[in-house]
Amino acid sequence: MGHTPTGRRVSSAPDGGGESIAISTAARHRFPLQLHVRKLLPALKPLVAKGRAGTLIDSFEVGMQNWTADFPREFQQRRGYDLRKYMPAMTGRVVGSADESERFLWDVRRVQADLIADNYYGRFAELCRQHGLISSAEPYSGGPFDEIQIGSRVDIPWPNSGRAAPLTVASG
Repeated sequence: MGHTPTGRRVSSAPDGGGESIAISTAARHRFPLQLHVRKLLPALKPLVAKGRAGTLIDSFEVGMQNWTADFPREFQQRRGYDLRKYMPAMTGRVVGSADESERFLWDVRRVQADLIADNYYGRFAELCRQHGLISSAEPYSGGPFDEIQIGSRVDIPWPNSGRAAPLTVASG
């Protein structure tokens, strides 16, 4: 078994942008907020001081992210057992019994969801707080995550209602 990047990028991202590897523990230290929004912070200081500046993660459009090099270690830490014995279940095979395989697959999905909540949405909210920004997100659109869990990580979760999300910066 092995893994490889899909090479998929978000089509609406600006030049040099794209989706972070949301599931990756290592990537949480290269978060896009550090690269892009930090450049705007000096101009936003007056609004930040009034609690009127924020930034948004829009819907998760890069698709399924389900593996990184550190996933086996994270799985072991979070679920308490080594996943290697059960990996054939990820290809549709039964390991042990159907029930045992399904429980393993549930654990895999749970760890994926927790990693995205912690390393992407949680890290985003943490960086926003460090800089006095309001964090908001559209916590939906086809990722391997729990929408309620990731919505709870930010200050303002925006429902998929067809309405426009808030502007990045409020005036006044």
